[in-house]
Amino acid sequence: MRVDFNISEKEASILKGTVELLKTGKNPYSIKVSDIAAAAGVGKGTIYEYFQSKEEVLEKSILYSMQQEAANLESSLRSYKGFSERLGVLCDYFIQSIQSEKSVFNMIISSDGAMEMYPYGFAGKDGCDRMFGKINQIIDLVLEPGKKEGKVASDNTDFYNRMVIKNIFADIGHYMFMMRQYPDITLEDVKKDTLKMALKALG
Repeated sequence: MRVDFNISEKEASILKGTVELLKTGKNPYSIKVSDIAAAAGVGKGTIYEYFQSKEEVLEKSILYSMQQEAANLESSLRSYKGFSERLGVLCDYFIQSIQSEKSVFNMIISSDGAMEMYPYGFAGKDGCDRMFGKINQIIDLVLEPGKKEGKVASDNTDFYNRMVIKNIFADIGHYMFMMRQYPDITLEDVKKDTLKMALKALG
C-alpha cells in the first residue's frame, strides 16, 4: 500500500473521523465502514470512493495522525538550539503522549485489540517504513547539537546514538506504566535520571 498524504479535504475528514473513532478505545476489528462514515460525517459510499477497504482506512488514519504529530514535534524541536533542551522537549513530548487521550500513541496502546493490528500490521508497508524513517530523522535532529557541543562522541554509530535515545522512551514508559511499584519516585526524578544515563552513554 502506497501512502501519500497529499490528499483531498474529503479524505482528510475520513482519516480524522476514523482516528477520533479509534480514540474511544473501540477494537479496530469491530469497527464497520458505516461507523467510519458516521464519524467522518459522510455517506458509506463515499468511503469506497477513496479507499478500497476498511483496513486501508484504519491503516492510513493511524499513519496520517502520526505524521501530523511528527511534524508538530519537529517544529517544536527546531525552536530550541541546545542539545539538552531538545532532549528535554523530546522527553516531555513522549510523557505527554502517554498521558494525553488525544495522542495517537496513547490511542494505539489503549484501544482494545489495537496492538494486534498496530504497528505490526504495518510492517514492511511503505507508509510505516517512511514513518519509522521520520522518527529517526527527529532523533537525529535532537542529536545534531549534541555532536557540535561535544556531548555525543564522534565515533558513535548512528544506530548506537538512536538506540540510546529510544531507550529513554523505554525507561520512562516503564515507570509510567508501573508507577505504583515506585511510590517514592516522581516522574521528574525519572526524567532527570534517564537524561543523565543518556548523556553518559552518548559521551
